[in-house]
Amino acid sequence: MRNYCCLFTIKVTNISSIFEPDNYISISRCTRLSDDYIDQNGRLVEASEIMITITEQDWEIINRTYEWDDIEFLSFRIYERNYLPRDLIMAVLHFYNGKTTLKGVADKIIEYMVSKNMLNASFGMMVTSIIRDENVYDNDEWETIKADVNSQLTGYNKNFQRFLFYAWGVWVTAHARNSLWQGILEFGEDYVAEESENKKKAIWIGGFVAAILVVVAAVLLYKKLTPDPDEFEDDLDDDEFFEDFEEELAEEAPAEEEVEDIFVDEEAEAKAE
Repeated sequence: MRNYCCLFTIKVTNISSIFEPDNYISISRCTRLSDDYIDQNGRLVEASEIMITITEQDWEIINRTYEWDDIEFLSFRIYERNYLPRDLIMAVLHFYNGKTTLKGVADKIIEYMVSKNMLNASFGMMVTSIIRDENVYDNDEWETIKADVNSQLTGYNKNFQRFLFYAWGVWVTAHARNSLWQGILEFGEDYVAEESENKKKAIWIGGFVAAILVVVAAVLLYKKLTPDPDEFEDDLDDDEFFEDFEEELAEEAPAEEEVEDIFVDEEAEAKAE
């Protein structure tokens, strides 16, 4: 699973959580769930049987936080692992910069809202539902026509105007959840979560955040994605943001030669397999 993005369904018998502070599996995502299940705030604690479709990112956490008697792997699909297109990454960085630096600036309200909405849209457009029922109003009555799955999927895949890929959004979310749970597992029994309606707050340790920065810095160096201040001169009055960014990047990042070696080795392994 190291070199591929994997999507598969698992059927698990007598599953139970072994990580008491929190639970990973959402019962809403289970396509099969035995009546005797126990949940905590919508997260699975135990059940005699479940079936759920997951990614390899989910599997890593599930394998560390649950135990079971038996498991079956079904409908296994793989995709070659790679980074998002450089132009898309640069666009996201551009809008994220605007959202974070223009907030609260009185004469930049419109620019801030544009950056915020475009940043949200860059993800939302990826995961907009492909298959949708059609609502028709005829003879003063509304009627719902069930979607033709094959027809809508074919139309989506053959649309030459399409410039995003649904799976990108799936793995963006999968990686985000995995990163969150890596931090939770670092805390172990000391993890403290505060639940409210839609918010979960966790205390993070500096060492774990620093480790994430090292990974981010390595990727940015490998992909040559250090932002160029000239590209953003219309949005900022000075280059202070980018100067600070480059200083932090230089402090946290490993040597460029080391980064190149890491990725060259991974690519060689992938070809060998």
